[in-house]
Amino acid sequence: MSPDEKKQPEYGSDLIVDCLRKYGIEYISANIGSTFRGLWDSLVNYGDDVSPKTIAVCHEEIAVAIAHGYAKASGKPMAAILHDTVGLQHATMAIYNAWCDRVPIILLGASGPMDPVKRRPWIDWIHTSMIPNDAVRDYVKWDDLALSIESFLESFARGYNLAVTGPSAPVFISLDSECLERKLDGAKSISEMPAIPSFPAPSDDSLQRIVDLLLDSNNPYIVAGTVGRNPQSVGSLVKIAETVGARVLDTLDRFNFPNTNPLDVSDKMDLAEADFILALDALKLEFSLSKINKSTRESRLITRSDVRIARVGLEDLLTKGWAADYQGLVSSELSILADTSNALPRLAELCSRAVEKAGPSMKNKILERKERARTRHRKQRDRWVEEAKRQWDDVPVSLPRLALEAWELVKGSDWVIANGSLEGWARRLWDWNVPGCFLGDSGGAGLGYGLPASIGAALALKNHRDGKKKLVIDFQADGDFLFVPSALWTAAHYQVPVLILMFNNRLYYNDAEHNKLVAEARARDSRRAYDVGGRITEPSVDFAKLAGSYGVYGRGPIEKPDEIRGAIEAALNVVEAEGKPALVDIVTKAR
Repeated sequence: MSPDEKKQPEYGSDLIVDCLRKYGIEYISANIGSTFRGLWDSLVNYGDDVSPKTIAVCHEEIAVAIAHGYAKASGKPMAAILHDTVGLQHATMAIYNAWCDRVPIILLGASGPMDPVKRRPWIDWIHTSMIPNDAVRDYVKWDDLALSIESFLESFARGYNLAVTGPSAPVFISLDSECLERKLDGAKSISEMPAIPSFPAPSDDSLQRIVDLLLDSNNPYIVAGTVGRNPQSVGSLVKIAETVGARVLDTLDRFNFPNTNPLDVSDKMDLAEADFILALDALKLEFSLSKINKSTRESRLITRSDVRIARVGLEDLLTKGWAADYQGLVSSELSILADTSNALPRLAELCSRAVEKAGPSMKNKILERKERARTRHRKQRDRWVEEAKRQWDDVPVSLPRLALEAWELVKGSDWVIANGSLEGWARRLWDWNVPGCFLGDSGGAGLGYGLPASIGAALALKNHRDGKKKLVIDFQADGDFLFVPSALWTAAHYQVPVLILMFNNRLYYNDAEHNKLVAEARARDSRRAYDVGGRITEPSVDFAKLAGSYGVYGRGPIEKPDEIRGAIEAALNVVEAEGKPALVDIVTKAR
């Protein structure tokens, strides 16, 4: 077939492939299921092997998490297909993670047959939901049940538009499986990709109020949540902070602010001295402003009673009652409903203009703020290095040692941390300066996210638009990994270059720690908190052998600190020189 010739769709599922291609969907992931067998055939035999490319997985949670990581790394949605009822139920945890993380994913479900007379005895009945969407409706942005190819095409156009329009989130479209296998009864037209609406920029008057608050306060702070989902916004945030001398707390929901900038705040307790706080895309603002007693579940705000708070973002547009992921309400005197990607550049201009017009006393005040911040920032980073040295020879391996050993080997590469931060030590000891260098966590704190999301990020960055070769790193917790070990097969099968550095404390530490706190509060034996259900030992999992069984290079367990560098160096060579995945299992302390 010549390049000018195009296959003509014969079946409903062929038309869906054309639709996916027209909308620029690069990948579609799935654990193959009988309800969408027609669509899978079209992807395999009608598609052009260019787009969308199929990514086969061994579990639906992996399919969705790969799409989650892909979207965060690329800024574009990926699609995942979910088999009716049982496949959808498997996927729910990953969908919830993506919902809490406000990430665009196109979820396609095949259902039915919805007409009972067309169902095979037994299996079609138990794998057909009356309204399949009910299983996920409370944690997707929008959903639909399409009963014809025509209605699907319109639903896809609407769903795509809603998924990528801020605040982004997954959408779910279920389609009667009969439509996928039915022959087309004539030519069908695919809807044109709708224009993605942009939010109107906030008024200069409202932004000027923020400028006034930043300049009039003595200790202004900025809390940045997901500003970095738009990499260009990072530069605007840096300009604002440096212009007015405001310190910035990066909540690590994305990369928002360079950690080498003297205005970077490392400890949220510093916010106790703030007299003004500007919250940007801060969905978890209450958490950022609170000190929490894990034992009693009590919390208290760390801020001054007279602190003034302003908010800019879209978080108020997307709340649902099933799960309170919108967090506790923090009172603010100014709330601007706006996309920070168009609000921050203008705010930066207004800040610059105001400072240029300001008198000497205001300019001196800003210089004093910046000098205080610089002194504190330098001292803090020195303390972290000293702490790393103090733990350098610890066995099991300390997280600071692992962070520094990895940094020495990867700092010359164009790296992206797709998952994990070694409990914050990678940010404390590395230089994080490039927008997009850290993609944040799962959003919903659901286990099984890290490895497949890192695979998705690596898929997105394999042929990065800037032409640079990216090194994708997964700082992988052992407990999280054990929910989805078969994701290794997908990584090996598609030769996805991802460096998996496992910090293996052989514990479900967080939950065991909670059990320990309860035992202590009740004056009971707290040592058993880890022994019953907490430890991943007897037997300890051999992750290197597990990786090898899936066709992934594995090294470990590494228990001696002096062996870390050689092991990571060998794995790094596999990833960068051979373009394949590699895993290093390092046995570490819990904290």
